[in-house]
Amino acid sequence: RNEEQSLALLKEEASAAIREASGKVRSVALVQQPSQPNTVELSIVTLEDIHMLVVISESGYSFIDSSATRRTFENIHSLLTEQSIMYRGEFGAALASALSNIRPRDDDSSDSADEP
Repeated sequence: RNEEQSLALLKEEASAAIREASGKVRSVALVQQPSQPNTVELSIVTLEDIHMLVVISESGYSFIDSSATRRTFENIHSLLTEQSIMYRGEFGAALASALSNIRPRDDDSSDSADEP
């Protein structure tokens, strides 16, 4: 892959991450001028008001934590699940809501066929 294709894929990944995090964090936005070449960056503010600059590269999603250690995760969900208790709560609530909207199939017609 050339650099242009790689960057295009990272931008697609960033768009998916923004959709995933939206509504479960205070804010998430694409950084227009990334500080590193061949990366895409997201500015995230968690519901706990923690500000994070997340770098998306071919290695994954990384940020510098409060102890100045670079942490890398496979995806935005893994990163936010570990870093934000409130994200976990919002994700769980969204999942429960989606599951409650799934209705069991109406199998009454097969029951009546069994009757004499």
